Order: sequence, then structure tokens, then C-alpha cells
Amino acid sequence: MEHEAFVQQAYTSILSGDYEQAIRWFEQAITAQPDNAEVHYKCSITCARSGKWDKALQHAQEALRLRGSKDDGDYAFHVRMIEAKLLAAQAVSGLTGADPQLEWAKELLQRAIGLDPLYTEAYMLLGEVHAELGQYALAKQQMQDVLELDPLHETAKRKLQQYGRYAARRQKKRKR
Repeated sequence: MEHEAFVQQAYTSILSGDYEQAIRWFEQAITAQPDNAEVHYKCSITCARSGKWDKALQHAQEALRLRGSKDDGDYAFHVRMIEAKLLAAQAVSGLTGADPQLEWAKELLQRAIGLDPLYTEAYMLLGEVHAELGQYALAKQQMQDVLELDPLHETAKRKLQQYGRYAARRQKKRKR
């Protein structure tokens, strides 16, 4: 079977909601034509939709490598988006447990936002970290950033008010 037939089978699987099978079809297409950047890219997108972020990153990086100087920015952006998701996942893991690593998580989330400035969840998490550190003005700013990206984000609206109140109280205490 030629790689196009494998890709067609992958799309059929996607349309039926079977992303696992779609990934297997894409991987067969890659085996048939390993230097095809587009198939690696499509496989990466499907892996990302399935939450297989490490595998998504591998295929995205390979697609970008194969595409080289012909990349129009889409492949590079896709790599950065996946890297941002992985950084945010690391940050979350650092926040759980008895001894949360707030400063480390903060650094990871800032890097994630640098890679994908449209990643609202990273802004939300960074706001939570700032709040945990008692940096309410910064936490408030993160919620404002979320609302610039998504004006209807209800949690960000609620947190913005909450952090605004905390920041105001802290300001009053400093003036005393």
C-alpha cells in the first residue's frame, strides 16, 4: 500500500473518532515514506489531540527538520506549542505534593508562555503560582492577560476580582 492510502485510512479513522488507529495508519505512512514532512506533521497533530505529547513532539520536530528552510512557520509554531504544553505539564507536576516547587513552576510557565503566547492555561497556572507566592498584583495581571485572549473566560474573571481584592488589602497593609 502506498503512503497516500495509509494517510487516507488515517483520515477515515479520525472521522470515526479513533485517533489511536489514525496514529497507527500515519506511522505506516511514515514507514512507507520516512522523509515526508507533511505526514510527520499530521501524525504529530493527531498525537497531540490524543494527549500523546512526547510522541507529538518527536513527529513535529522531525517534520520541521525535514521541512528545513521551506518551513513557512506552521511547523515551527507547532513544535513550540507542544513544547509549551510539556513545560506546563512539568510545572503542574512540580506543584503537586507536599512541597510544591513554586519558583521552578513559575519559571517553566514563563517559558511556556514565551513559546506559545496564546496558551491561556499557562497564564492561568502562572497566575495561581503568583497567588501562592503572595504576588497578587502579578496574579491579577495574568488573569488580565487571559481575558485579553479570551474575554469570556469566567474563571479568569472571578480570579481577577479575587486577586484584585487581595492586592488591594496588601497595599493597604503596606501603607499602615
